[in-house]
Amino acid sequence: MCQWRRCVGMSDQTTEKAFESYLEETLINKSGWRQGSNKDWDKQLALFRSEVVAFIKDTQLTLWQEMEALHNVGAKAIRPYRIN
Repeated sequence: MCQWRRCVGMSDQTTEKAFESYLEETLINKSGWRQGSNKDWDKQLALFRSEVVAFIKDTQLTLWQEMEALHNVGAKAIRPYRIN
């Protein structure tokens, strides 16, 4: 585990990768951030579809239930689309 301030003086840790690792570690351990995976990333829409769906369900449950009923589909079939 690298604490960025301690790594600055170390030649093998002064890379962009070391800085990225430090930021990721801090976000995950101290900010409640969740790490995604490449297989879940929707390149066309530039988002994690499951995270968007979970957010909408958590914050707008009534609206989400109305959408499911209106379209007569389950949550996995409803897909966010790009806004042009």
